[in-house]
Amino acid sequence: MTCEILHKAGKWYVSVALEVETIQRECGMDTGAFDWGLAEFLTVATPQGMETVANPRHLRNQIAELKRLGQEVSRKVRMAQQQSRRKKRFPVSANLRKAIWHLARLHAKIARQRTEALAVKNMVHGGGVHKKGLNREIHAASPAAFLKMVRTKAQQAGSWYEEAPTREIKPTQRCHACWRLPDEKKMLSDRNHQCPHCGAARGRDENAALVLLRWLEAKLSGREPSEVWRAERSGTRMSCLSGG
Repeated sequence: MTCEILHKAGKWYVSVALEVETIQRECGMDTGAFDWGLAEFLTVATPQGMETVANPRHLRNQIAELKRLGQEVSRKVRMAQQQSRRKKRFPVSANLRKAIWHLARLHAKIARQRTEALAVKNMVHGGGVHKKGLNREIHAASPAAFLKMVRTKAQQAGSWYEEAPTREIKPTQRCHACWRLPDEKKMLSDRNHQCPHCGAARGRDENAALVLLRWLEAKLSGREPSEVWRAERSGTRMSCLSGG
């Protein structure tokens, strides 16, 4: 057993690691696929139907308070610099120290609430000012860490987990019904899927989840999921997509 004690933003944290025997957990026999997004954190497709998981939007709910505390710290720093006539190594008053502590605590709280193959770096690259808010939402949703957690939990449960080759199948563009791509690429602002070929209509995220489910079912090729899981010995009955 190991025990690590950390002190962050005025709070103490204890991390305990135990060495145990393999834990046997019950696991189901169903398949499912999910699309990661921002409007809804997850859109899950199963043979039984659709399900959504709301985006908690922790950062959006607290950004006003972050801005206020940041401005307060900046103002107090400027005052301390003016009074001491020094830009660096100026005296830090108890009042300034308290303001910095409050700001650090809020940053730590947001970090705890964030979850992090989706190439997040590529998703948030460029775009200028008009994409600033979207980039912030992508970082706040932290998809990479979330998928890592899902992968870990699936392995612990003895399930099969696989991330779909989204660049090849293009789930946000492809139609789940006829499997064809549109003549003109859908923009991120197009939140509804309307197939120009077969007329199928769905929400954009629902269509993407159904594309992933169809891809997964084709990968199974008529085999029972349990046969694939036993053969590959890896963790969930999900194909994963992150992105809009």
